[in-house]
Amino acid sequence: MQSGGSAPRGAGWWAGVVLATLAAGAFTGVVLGPHYIWVGLVSVPLVVGEWLARIRRIVLVLAGLEVGDAPARLQKEEMPSDPYDLLRRWMQEAEAQDGYAAARAMVLATSSPSEGPTARTVLCQECGAGVGGLVVGTNSRSLKSRQLLDEPRVEAVFRWGDRQVRVRGEARLGSAAESDAAWGRLDRGQQLGLSLLQQGQPCDEPRHSAIGRAWQALAAKHGASGSGSGGAGEGEGATAIPRADHFTALLIAPTSFEFYLGGQPGYINDRFLYCRRAVGGATGGDRFELVGRLQA
Repeated sequence: MQSGGSAPRGAGWWAGVVLATLAAGAFTGVVLGPHYIWVGLVSVPLVVGEWLARIRRIVLVLAGLEVGDAPARLQKEEMPSDPYDLLRRWMQEAEAQDGYAAARAMVLATSSPSEGPTARTVLCQECGAGVGGLVVGTNSRSLKSRQLLDEPRVEAVFRWGDRQVRVRGEARLGSAAESDAAWGRLDRGQQLGLSLLQQGQPCDEPRHSAIGRAWQALAAKHGASGSGSGGAGEGEGATAIPRADHFTALLIAPTSFEFYLGGQPGYINDRFLYCRRAVGGATGGDRFELVGRLQA
């Protein structure tokens, strides 16, 4: 997905446009006479700004002789056999346009009999069968972690403009090795911050300020920025920051994926469902099957 709009124009470019405009005005004034200087003066801006093409297109659209660009569509024959492929592609395109955090943010809903449903935004670190599904990091004592003990079924929702992906499945807290891997994907500033925080615990303003000052001191000591771009690449060769004892990976094993692409007239949008199916035979395991299109 590419961001809209043209590239920024420098001062030299605009100076060239001005000089070309003056030269065109002088030329038409000499050839056609002083009364026609305006022809040259307007011709260059019109051509450079592509205004003639734009005006022509607007007139044709209004007259019904030409239609605007059609919104993108999801076609059944183009849907991949593995839903992770489309999820990763959409995520990569969102990251190229809006950055790491915006591309990987997803709303994770959990529930329990005593507290009911709750939802929050988390960052998806990795996704794919090779990592066990969708991987996020969390506090093992957080509300969502507690709720998973009562009810492992969860739903996660990604949203990028007209694109939406719903992932339903079962979640669990990760092993020590899985949690170490999730910790290693954080940058050093994030690791330092999570070492100081107790997620969801009450905190008055003096305590909040004290945590902020403590983080600043640790970040200066360890050369960390906490930019939130993902990856612990800051300060190569520096001493590793041990994983906080309360930090754990949270893994969602999907049972279904639902891809939704909006933007169509009358809400006649595209919506496709994949469901997990058990695979028999010697290898066993699971695979995802494209169930088909759903009405939006």
